[in-house]
Amino acid sequence: MSGGEGKDTLIGGSGADDFDGHGFGMGAADAERNFDTYQDEFDLWRPIATWSSSPIRKGELDDPGYLAALASLSEADVKKAIRVVAKGVFDVTLPGDRRTIRMNFDGTWNDNDPKPAAASNPSFALILLNRARLISFGIDPDRRYTNEEWDKQNLRTGGRLYDAASALRQFTGRSVAWLNPYSVDFNTLKTRIEGGASAIALISRSTKRTANSAGVMGDTEYVVRRLFTDATGRRWVELCNPLGTDCGDGQLMDKAPGAILQNDGIVTMNWDEFRKWSNFTALYVA
Repeated sequence: MSGGEGKDTLIGGSGADDFDGHGFGMGAADAERNFDTYQDEFDLWRPIATWSSSPIRKGELDDPGYLAALASLSEADVKKAIRVVAKGVFDVTLPGDRRTIRMNFDGTWNDNDPKPAAASNPSFALILLNRARLISFGIDPDRRYTNEEWDKQNLRTGGRLYDAASALRQFTGRSVAWLNPYSVDFNTLKTRIEGGASAIALISRSTKRTANSAGVMGDTEYVVRRLFTDATGRRWVELCNPLGTDCGDGQLMDKAPGAILQNDGIVTMNWDEFRKWSNFTALYVA
């Protein structure tokens, strides 16, 4: 279901609806012209109707650090954070702040929110968590913001709005470890992620989000989704680029055997490439 130029309100019915408000996810620079509102038929008793391992689909907030933290949360983390009070009424807890925010949700969301996956019974838990965190910083989740306004909000919060480690701590309440990828043990990290830990890979800061020779985009944080070994014994890392693209230029980065060749932000690289300083310089694990 698509909207045209300008501010649209798109309303879905029963079944799996996929919304495109003309500009969704293109960045907040055009938010004034294309800030859209959406409504779908959610089960308002069930924030997590079906847990999906699909990559997060961003709205107009383009910061990959914050988005990576949101996308790295386990099903257990999300379920623990949200308590149903009544139909469409929820207590959303940010454990790192020891704060609970009472929120109403009527099935309406907008370009500031992560886009729900198209499904006959879509989940909206990440919308609630996103809004709770914005509200914790005094940011109105129903207002449109330009890129410059988002950056000002980040400065006002002392950089915490965009900071992946701050978001992980806020969402999980756990301490966040800073690790050197070169020194990390494959099996140890694999076991932690399989046990529900969140992990985010960082690269050196860059002024441009262009891919290097390995396909890793500059100025971007990646979710470490899983570690696995193929039939020949080679070790691999599956990552998620929260900006929703493999390399940002149409190229694919699906290198593992059997990986789905699709420009969706889900990428794979071998363990030795992952550990190179030219690709990733740090890991946040919570």
